[in-house]
Amino acid sequence: MKTNLVPAALAAILALAFATLAHSQESSGIKSTVENDAKAVGHAVADGAHDVADKSKEAAKAIKSGAHDVADKSREAGHAIAGETKTAGGAIRDDSKKAAAAVSHGAQTVGKTVKGGADKAKDAVSGKKADEPEPKN
Repeated sequence: MKTNLVPAALAAILALAFATLAHSQESSGIKSTVENDAKAVGHAVADGAHDVADKSKEAAKAIKSGAHDVADKSREAGHAIAGETKTAGGAIRDDSKKAAAAVSHGAQTVGKTVKGGADKAKDAVSGKKADEPEPKN
C-alpha cells in the first residue's frame, strides 16, 4: 500500500499543479481581456469627451460671432440715431435762439412803450410839456 500511496500522492500533486497552472492561465487571460476592455472603454470615453469639447468650441465660436454681429449692428444703429439727433438738436437750438431773440425784442419794445407812456403821464401830472427841456439848477 505504501507503494501505491507515493505514486498516487505524486499524481495528486502533479494534478493540482497543472490545475493551478491552468487556472492561473485562465485568470490571466480573463485579466488581460478585462484590462483590454477597460482600455477600450476608457479610450471611447476620452474620444467622446474630445468630440463634445470640439462641438462646444464650435458653438462658442458661433455664439461669439453672432454676438459680434449684433454688437456691430447695434453700434451702427446707435451712430445713425446719434447723427439724426444731433441734426435735430441743432435745429431746435437755432429755433430756440430765434424765439429768445423775438421775446427779447418784444420785451424791449414793450418796455420802451411803457416808459414813454409813463413819462407822458408824469409830464402831464407835473404840467411839463414833452418838448420842454428840463431846467438846470
